[in-house]
Order: sequence, then C-alpha cells, then structure tokens
Amino acid sequence: QQQKATLQHYFDMLGLRDFERILKSYPHQLSGGMLQRLMIILALALQPDIIIADEPTTALDAITQYEVIEELREVKEKIGCAMIFVSHDLAVVKSIADQVIVMRNGDVVEAGPAHQLFTAPQHAYTQFLIAARDRVTRYYKSLRGDASC
Repeated sequence: QQQKATLQHYFDMLGLRDFERILKSYPHQLSGGMLQRLMIILALALQPDIIIADEPTTALDAITQYEVIEELREVKEKIGCAMIFVSHDLAVVKSIADQVIVMRNGDVVEAGPAHQLFTAPQHAYTQFLIAARDRVTRYYKSLRGDASC
C-alpha cells in the first residue's frame, strides 16, 4: 500500500491521469511516451541522488520528446537531484543540460558549460557535430520556407 501511494505521488507530480488503469496495463498496451514516464516514476520512487537518463527521448515523436524533457526538467527542480542525461540528439542536450561532455569512441574530447560548448566549441569533433546540426537545421528551415511560398 505504501509503494502504491509513493507511485501515486510521483504520478501526480508529473500531472498524469488514470493511475489505476495504467497500473493494471501491460507494457504493450501503453504508448512509448507513457512507458518513458513510468520509467521516470519508478526511478523517482527510489529517491535517488542521481538519475541517469540514457536516451530517454529515443523513438518518441517530437511532441512527446518535448513533454518528457519538460517533465525531466521539472523533476530535477522539484526533487533537487543531479541528472546525467545521455543522448546523441544535440537539440535535446542543448535544451536540458547545464554541463556537457562530448565523447568520441568512448573518450571524452570536450567538456564544459552547455552554453559555451554550443556557442564556442574548442575540439574539432565538437565543432563538426555542431556544424552538422546547424546544416540540418538550416536545410529544414529552408524547406519550410519554400513550402510556405
């Protein structure tokens, strides 16, 4: 009963509804976004000092990615724990990280404040990643611009 109350507390904290229905559901009956949220709730129930979120937005649509990121940000602020956020998605990293570590082939090539890494990367590999992301962003913006003409 205590465990159920703890889960209900974190369920409510994330603003989720239908606790009883979801609790009785099988994983295949839930969306990918709901499964990610449930993993966050299970992690929170352990009251950790550090949460390791390994690719928490992979295979989620853009809207659900945004919601999960906002929920992780809210959790971090409300419970005051540290979070290690592992992702290959630079836009997601830029939106949530305070500090960034860039790795290549298992080695750290650059580390520092997120703002600094995204505005003035020092290592050639980090510069390559940022430039590639910027090229893709510009390309998609140009497509949207052409489509609206």
